[in-house]
Amino acid sequence: MSTLYDKDGIKSAQWVKSSIDAQRQLELMQEAVKAMAEDLPRVKSTPRPIFANENLLDLYVITDYHLGMLAWNQEAGDDWDVGIAEDLLLKWFRAAIASAPGSKVGVLANLGDFLHWDGLDAVTPSSGHVLDADTRFQKLVRVAIRVIRQIIDMLLAKHEILHVIMAEGNHDMASSIWLREWLSAIYEKEPRITVDRNPDPYYCYEFGNTSLFFHHGHKSKQASLDSVLVAKYRDVFGRTKHSYAHCGHLHH
Repeated sequence: MSTLYDKDGIKSAQWVKSSIDAQRQLELMQEAVKAMAEDLPRVKSTPRPIFANENLLDLYVITDYHLGMLAWNQEAGDDWDVGIAEDLLLKWFRAAIASAPGSKVGVLANLGDFLHWDGLDAVTPSSGHVLDADTRFQKLVRVAIRVIRQIIDMLLAKHEILHVIMAEGNHDMASSIWLREWLSAIYEKEPRITVDRNPDPYYCYEFGNTSLFFHHGHKSKQASLDSVLVAKYRDVFGRTKHSYAHCGHLHH
């Protein structure tokens, strides 16, 4: 049995380590994350920027970034590690934000597999495939939180309203949960940010006559993905004139 205590030593969550079904395990994990988030410091609201057009939305999509992956140039043709990944991602967002039109609304859509692995063991969560991993998981978590918060700060300086999606991927099923929940807790006093906390790995954002759909791609084949999204968000689909779906997962 595992027990979680708050800063005052009071029991806030408890669960039994045993062979349980995946849905119950997910529920227990969500409760643990919720309890841990209670003592997180909250970010204060920031001044609103001057934007150019309230009829536009800037969508920033990243997918399958696999932060924490390790590659050696003599074996793979090039080097890759956590330091390179963090530096490149921040450079890309600086360039993307600078070139994007000054819209009122910005959407940060991380489509999953942001982290290369999902726990203390560097393996895929479902199949247990051993992965080439750079550094320890705790350091990876620190880098992930640091880089996401820097990106959010940059986007808040560009847009009046920011919507954040941290989609579930097949490499980071658990990590996407704590990213969603902790970001929601950290920014709960920032009225300009909304974080999608939907536990279902299919996501949607409605903007005017446009509906934007998001899914990593690991739960539904592309041939049937449109039917799944329309079925899950039939009201939004019916209200909007234009619909676009974004997914990742299939890559080299």
